[in-house]
Amino acid sequence: MRRIFLGVVVAFIFAFLVSNSQAAVWEAQNSWSQEWEEKYASWVKDNWDENFFVKKNTPFNGLKLDCADAVYSMRVIFSFLHSLPFAAKDPTSGSKKITNAMKRWDDISDPEKRIRLFLKYIYPILSTSTLPDDTFPVEVDKKTIRSGALLLTDHKNHHSWTIKEITPEGVPHLIYSSRPAKSQIKQRIGFPSMGFVFPKGLKPSRHAGFRNFRQPEHVGLPVWEVPGYSLEQYSLPYAKWRRIVQQKLATREESYDQQLQRLFTDACQNAQERVTAVNEGLEYIAGLSRCLDSKEYGDFSTPNRDQRLRDSFVDLFEAIQDAKDVGAQLSPELGPLISALSSPGGLENTPYSETCRIEIRPGEYMSFSELANRSLSNRLSNNPHDPSEYRWGEKKGRSVRARRCPVYD
Repeated sequence: MRRIFLGVVVAFIFAFLVSNSQAAVWEAQNSWSQEWEEKYASWVKDNWDENFFVKKNTPFNGLKLDCADAVYSMRVIFSFLHSLPFAAKDPTSGSKKITNAMKRWDDISDPEKRIRLFLKYIYPILSTSTLPDDTFPVEVDKKTIRSGALLLTDHKNHHSWTIKEITPEGVPHLIYSSRPAKSQIKQRIGFPSMGFVFPKGLKPSRHAGFRNFRQPEHVGLPVWEVPGYSLEQYSLPYAKWRRIVQQKLATREESYDQQLQRLFTDACQNAQERVTAVNEGLEYIAGLSRCLDSKEYGDFSTPNRDQRLRDSFVDLFEAIQDAKDVGAQLSPELGPLISALSSPGGLENTPYSETCRIEIRPGEYMSFSELANRSLSNRLSNNPHDPSEYRWGEKKGRSVRARRCPVYD
């Protein structure tokens, strides 16, 4: 009888251990260390790209992400793939954490299904507003601002980017998503504008700037107690912040040719992204007789995108003026671009006319210089209730529908 009883106890313990091992989203068999942070940076550089969530035969295919979702997913997925712990502060429950040890999906044995459900669980809970609790500001240094670090805006603008890598010229290659949430994410090479990242100035309390993820045991600590914490970036002169950061991160100097080509490409990309965003909004609202609700309005309005577009034109034209002021010797290929941007006809009839064709409606194009003029004079409407001619500044003011419907922040 005693032998039977002991057998039952052993079987019970074994069953408990098995079920308990299946309860976690994944088991953390390794611990974060400097070596794992190095591996993390290499993994982000080699694997994090626009198509990460559209690749077939992965548990992440088809997931739809906004900007913070993309940033958190990077850390979660690496932790899952390498049996490392993950922790984030739970904004819904005081001092509790969201971790890989959660038992919410203990009835699901497939680890790929569990990680997918875990990601879907955190997306509506974690956001740009929670990132300050799960990250910390870092020193401006090649060892800290590198692949896997992130760039966060002031909470007024609610945006975040992951650094895929830093170019030899010290410029961040950024991977990001935006609203509405999509599987295809985006990338660009360049610094966002100071006015967008730091609209209230270089204030540590606003949490903007370069940051790194906290290791799990540091989540919940006062940020100044997190190893590597630094406020150095906030002590830099505001007007020279990007230039100083770029110089600190560079391994070689960026020429005027490279800078102007990069800024032109960035402005063109911002323009093309606005075309996509505006058209998605117009398509969505076309079949609606009602006004958009607050979520829909947030998904399809473009105030932040329009600010970034305007700032990219400002950056480009300031760089052109700087090149002129110092008498920079530019390549023969770049001369026509500067001349074109300074002329009323824009890029038409130049080698650059095909480089940035802005098709605002099927078969209808707006010149780069005309869009710059309308953007810089604040003629573009960010209201998704406005029709196309108002969105692109062909008509001024607010449309009948925009006046009738509410505006949400």
